[in-house]
Amino acid sequence: MGDALCPVCNRSIAGAPRATYCRDHHRWQGWWERTQVRSEHAQNLPLAPLPPGLDEVLPRGPDRSLIAMQVLLIGKAPAGAQGYRVGIKHARSKIMLWFPAVKYCPLGMFLLDPFQWPEVAVAGTYAVVYMDRRFKPIGGPRFTIAIAHTDKRLHYSDGDRTFKPRPRG
Repeated sequence: MGDALCPVCNRSIAGAPRATYCRDHHRWQGWWERTQVRSEHAQNLPLAPLPPGLDEVLPRGPDRSLIAMQVLLIGKAPAGAQGYRVGIKHARSKIMLWFPAVKYCPLGMFLLDPFQWPEVAVAGTYAVVYMDRRFKPIGGPRFTIAIAHTDKRLHYSDGDRTFKPRPRG
């Protein structure tokens, strides 16, 4: 049986039998390419539509879009979901950044009960991923939502590079 080949440079990988890449730089490059593809896929998910009839019962006024977002996020949550994260690929960025950032929110997710509004750095279309009680994603990104309200204290670069949080503590 021959040595495995590095998917980046096609060189033979000698040494560790479970090695996938011939060097650390190639491992990072492979991660970067996979993350770009995943980010593109998540950003192109469809916008979540409002449930039929909800438009007539939503109150008029400035809080209308916030209440609609809350109904969508809670209504589309799968069984066992405790929270959610939102991610966006903004400006010329090649990968999505996910909020809440673990460095500012030790849980690494916005809670569904009691409901926490998403706090994000820039307005735009965000992909949504749900989290279970052990801070593990339930599947992957499911749909996108438009978020117009921003937190001026946050910067886009504060977001995490992956939707899988690594809670501190």
